[in-house]
Amino acid sequence: MHIPLPNGDVLIPRGEFAALLDVTVRTVQGYEKQGCPGGLVGGVAYNPQNEGLNWVAAHKIKRRNPPAVARAKSSTQARPPRTPEARGSGSQPRASQFGPDVKNREHRAYTTPLS
Repeated sequence: MHIPLPNGDVLIPRGEFAALLDVTVRTVQGYEKQGCPGGLVGGVAYNPQNEGLNWVAAHKIKRRNPPAVARAKSSTQARPPRTPEARGSGSQPRASQFGPDVKNREHRAYTTPLS
């Protein structure tokens, strides 16, 4: 049963109000303890529809994860590509290719020892 109010709002039973919000009646009871408008009329719990929805919108709807802050673009994207001279010729073998103490030797194919 809906009860019209003089201010244009309508009192609706707590169960209907909970269904409007897609929550349980117990949750609506918790909202009332926190300040959501509502009361008993003739032993039945009612909530004003518009005023209750406005209260829930003002007090219970929160943005949980704010959007990430845009980062500044790195300066590496603005640099022109390096020239082959600046990169080096790449003809020198790596030191690990011949061992830790050997540098600048030609690479030789592996041969098995003679016995």
